Amino acid sequence: MTVWDRDRIKRLLAGIELFAPLDDSSLSKLAAASEPLHLARGEILVREGEAPDALYVVASGRLHATVTKEDTELPVGEIGRGELVGEMGILTDEVRSATVRALRDSYLVRFAKDMFVTFLREQPDELFAVTRLIIQRLRRSIRSEAIGAPVRTVAVVPISSGGHPATFARHLSSMFAESGRARLVRQDEVDGTLGEDEVTRDLHELEANHEVLVYLADPEPSSWTDRCLRQADRVVLAAEAARDSGLSALERRIFEPLASSSQPRVDLVLIHPDHGSMPAHAARWLRSRPIHRHYHVRLSSRDDLQRVTRALTGREIAIVLSGGGARGAAHVGVFRALREFGIPVDVVGGSSFGSIVGGGIASDMGWEEQRDSLWEHLVSQGSVVDVTAPAVSLARGQRITNTLRGFFADIEIENLWLPYFCTSSDISVGRVVVHDRGPLWKALRASVSIPGLFPPVRSADGQILVDGSVMNNLPVDVMADFYDGGVIVAVNLKGSAPLPSAGLSDTGVLSGWGPLARRFNPLAEAAELPGIVDLLFRSTEIGHALSAKRMEDRADLVLHPDVSEFGLLAFEDLDRVIEAGYRYTLAELPSYEGIFKRLL
Repeated sequence: MTVWDRDRIKRLLAGIELFAPLDDSSLSKLAAASEPLHLARGEILVREGEAPDALYVVASGRLHATVTKEDTELPVGEIGRGELVGEMGILTDEVRSATVRALRDSYLVRFAKDMFVTFLREQPDELFAVTRLIIQRLRRSIRSEAIGAPVRTVAVVPISSGGHPATFARHLSSMFAESGRARLVRQDEVDGTLGEDEVTRDLHELEANHEVLVYLADPEPSSWTDRCLRQADRVVLAAEAARDSGLSALERRIFEPLASSSQPRVDLVLIHPDHGSMPAHAARWLRSRPIHRHYHVRLSSRDDLQRVTRALTGREIAIVLSGGGARGAAHVGVFRALREFGIPVDVVGGSSFGSIVGGGIASDMGWEEQRDSLWEHLVSQGSVVDVTAPAVSLARGQRITNTLRGFFADIEIENLWLPYFCTSSDISVGRVVVHDRGPLWKALRASVSIPGLFPPVRSADGQILVDGSVMNNLPVDVMADFYDGGVIVAVNLKGSAPLPSAGLSDTGVLSGWGPLARRFNPLAEAAELPGIVDLLFRSTEIGHALSAKRMEDRADLVLHPDVSEFGLLAFEDLDRVIEAGYRYTLAELPSYEGIFKRLL
């Protein structure tokens, strides 16, 4: 099937960075020597270990490269419009290093090996450019970075009755159009009198002339739906959240081939009333669907729609919040500054107290609402440390549990407006536990279980979970696997207040009765001693700093609000801590304006 004539191929080559410097005559020569090639979804282009016989340029579509290790196919990356396949084999004359197959229906331009080698000899600048491309790919391979390709086509598949999924598709196309050329493609816009070849040609021509195409599929199996799925880089199931969540016949057809690596990923959008309360029903939608990510959307909310748009195109802004006791309230100030700069937050992760603030952000709380909730639950009701006999911990843990339940009620993590996770530390086996499902308060209770201060939490499988910061105080590595590309902003609180030590003995011997008696005697001079809570915190902080430094290197932007003047349980200083985070971030953000501009 030939849909790309020589003039189209010439225009395609002229738009590729590698070939753009060529003069008109050289472009014409390349186009004349090319062979158009069509690949159906799942069809293999080249196999690992084969001798190279050609180089390919992707005219439209999306390919997926894998390598085989110990009888297992491992993903290398995706290849999109305008990219090359097989350039290394052409220059080195070695066998193919990967298997490449079509993720969706794709068109390529093929250049025979001998022809292209001759062309490179005549064009030394092109030889240099191809060599540079190979070096860049090798560097990514060494760093174990998967090679991505921009998303060009999205298929929206309605899986519930009603008109809201179709409205979502129209809004999604409009969001894409605000940052580039985009178009919604419906069945009634395709000429039904055309043959298969002509329809295919017209759709690939549309793709060549737009940044993104949004295909609106039928809500039931049909030839049009099949075509939408064959054309899709990403499949988005769209449903009204409150409707029936049973798996449809169409979904079964979509999910059946997902075991193959040559299938596009599938996301789920749950549509909610414009002025409703917190989302609900996500758990039953997710129970039987092997989806990649789910999103909660209000059709009147530009923020919700733009968030999905950024996620689908790898432009998310993710934020990771460290622990730090009461000093973690500085994260609220950081969030306030981000919003004032017009910087949205798409994905949230955190550890220890950072997980609490992160939960507030993911719940769609404004910074003032967060501040008021923190004051109500952590300050006005007295200390969260309800002292008990110190068999397992100094505190009973009832007050901190009540505080978290009061703050977040019965919210499930999967029903948060934003994708969210928090971490705890499993000290039974020594591993980081990631919480991204289930009751939010339970996940937070594990994440803030400071060893020695609060009782540990028992997991469903009998493991002992303590504060997330024990093993990873800044889980940027978790976020790197959790978000869909873009920018990771890590907020690592800076500074520790000095501990008094004059009252300590250099022999390591100390009776606690004297300091305890002086604490209850208003006339006695207080001993200059560190408190047991401060010692528990500080003993883990050194490890926190070392692990956080390693995590900082994986973030795109690191913020260090200085909160050293505040105590670890000084919740009465809540407003001052928030202000410190806010003022610091206001001063820092102008230096990073360019990082966010390319995403928004």
